[in-house]
Amino acid sequence: MKPLLLLLALSLAANAALFLRGSSTNAPPDKPADINAATSGAPRSSAASAADAQAALWRQIDAGDPSAIEQLRAAGWPPEAIASAVRAHLHLRLRAEIKSRWPDADQDNYWSSQAMFGGPTEQRKLQHELWKKYEATLTKLLGPQASFQDDNWRDLRFSDLPPEKANVVRAIEDDYRLLLSEARGSFDPDGNNLVLPEDIEKLRFLEKERRADLARALTPEELFEYELRSTDAANGIRFRLDAFDPSEEEFRAIFRIVQETSARRGRVEVYGSVPPDEQALQKQVQAEIEAQLQQQLSPERYADYKRAQDFDYRALHELGKHFDLPMSAVRAAHDVKLTSEQRIAQLRKNPPKDPDEMRVALTEIVDEAEVQVNAALGERAYEIYAQNYTFLANLRRSIPQAKSTNR
Repeated sequence: MKPLLLLLALSLAANAALFLRGSSTNAPPDKPADINAATSGAPRSSAASAADAQAALWRQIDAGDPSAIEQLRAAGWPPEAIASAVRAHLHLRLRAEIKSRWPDADQDNYWSSQAMFGGPTEQRKLQHELWKKYEATLTKLLGPQASFQDDNWRDLRFSDLPPEKANVVRAIEDDYRLLLSEARGSFDPDGNNLVLPEDIEKLRFLEKERRADLARALTPEELFEYELRSTDAANGIRFRLDAFDPSEEEFRAIFRIVQETSARRGRVEVYGSVPPDEQALQKQVQAEIEAQLQQQLSPERYADYKRAQDFDYRALHELGKHFDLPMSAVRAAHDVKLTSEQRIAQLRKNPPKDPDEMRVALTEIVDEAEVQVNAALGERAYEIYAQNYTFLANLRRSIPQAKSTNR
């Protein structure tokens, strides 16, 4: 191997061993790759001259000069190794520039809510700006299909898009992700952050503009397929429908209803406490969605859909998957909950005059429910369910305590 090719390989091994593992290809022994001739007009026989040529090649790469890629190709480098090496090198340069301009970028402020968003807003703005800068360099070197993502990793959101369109969509989403994050503010998992009417209007405007930009970049069919895989609405539907086990056709129909209704009514994803007007809008939109779903789905499947919106059923469904229980057992356990709640509601509607009788009657209902759920799930599954998320504990807590007779 020629000296410069050796030094390049050693440098890449030190900086990006992960990317080059298993992809190093040498020229055949009878035709050694001559990278020296590609990088310099004079013979390079010393390590110093080879290092100079290597440094010059990396400077060309930093400048986005495509001739550097041609030199590597002429030296016998396979396309996968070139792409991985260049991507790794630019990743390192990106990280170094972020560190130089934001020295605290590597601090792990795990206790701060900002940690969930990748740091303070100013830091995320800087990272976004530099990411676009280095991705533009990568595109100049490797073509419009290149991105910082590994070529062997296919993002399902872009699986049906041509590479050029996928990069346009990535750029649009990167721009709006930062703007939407700023508008939403810090996410409080307890929902205690205050969302003002003007914040919601800003979110509504940004969502409208984001979708308009995407619609200009994609055909209507491409936009639908992309949003089906990537939007907050789609992710929310996936979560809510997990226990519904929708077919592909059902999921697409439900998503279209949710998407079109939300867009028409201007509903946006909001984290935290929202003003009363927005709460009313959310309820109205959901009522419209429910009415359309009832028309779209069969009576049996709509009943399954409604059941799947119950948190207790979702917990039972997850438990059933873990223990490989038949869905009939999961539904039987959930039916116990529904029946018990109905019995308790009826009892509270017409309570006995004696409080002790009421307490005994409620206790009997809960005791029976525990036995029936145990029978439906089996001992081990019931034990886990009772320890973690059980409606039975809530029912038992609702039983009034006997008055103390101590004086």
